[in-house]
Amino acid sequence: MKHMNNKSGFTLVEILTAVIIVAILTVMAMPLYEKTVERSRMAEARTIMNRLQAAKLYAMDNMGCNSYSTSDTKCPQLQHLNMALVDNQTGKSATGTSFQTKDFEYSIAPTGCLNGISAKRIGNNEYKGATFIYYGLRQDGGDTVFACTSSDDLCEAYGLTKNSATNLCS
Repeated sequence: MKHMNNKSGFTLVEILTAVIIVAILTVMAMPLYEKTVERSRMAEARTIMNRLQAAKLYAMDNMGCNSYSTSDTKCPQLQHLNMALVDNQTGKSATGTSFQTKDFEYSIAPTGCLNGISAKRIGNNEYKGATFIYYGLRQDGGDTVFACTSSDDLCEAYGLTKNSATNLCS
């Protein structure tokens, strides 16, 4: 009787090679994945900023506020906007001029251009501190602008170029 040596399966070298290839691909893909996730967070922030600006302008119009000022009682605060906003810090409805979500701190009265909306990246990661300003209403009558006012590196990570708030608000 002959014994047939029918070995099926993979050798240790083949398995190790496959594991190493998967590890290399994972290491290469992680930065791209993280950047894609961060860009989706920015897209979400941009949508929120656009909605905040529209609600702010609507409330300003209805309250008789021509140019936004935090000291003018005719100008809207967050609680006057027709939006359900919950501050992530307090867990309560947002009031005043700023509130936080999981990823960003938003302000309806950013320094330098009160007619805009700002979003500042929060959290403990390399994107912390990235600041964006959405200008739905520019004083010079120009088009609406979504700008990054952070360092060149942070702006580049989001696919934007750095703009100064003073150039955009005048």
